[in-house]
Amino acid sequence: MSFIKNILNVKKTLEKWYHDVLTKNWKKPHDVIKDFVKARTIKNNRVIIKFIGSHADYDKIDAETIDLYSK
Repeated sequence: MSFIKNILNVKKTLEKWYHDVLTKNWKKPHDVIKDFVKARTIKNNRVIIKFIGSHADYDKIDAETIDLYSK
């Protein structure tokens, strides 16, 4: 039962974060860091806020080169 409760809490947190991010109009990495103090900057003017996934998924990603908009 605690597992399901934990999943529901995560879902609520992610939904709140998602809707909060939609209201932002960041122009540069520092703008993001002002809103998310635990975020960090990396190469190519990118910001890492939080990775959600398994360690194996994280190890497959190069955050400095990934292109979310390529097909």
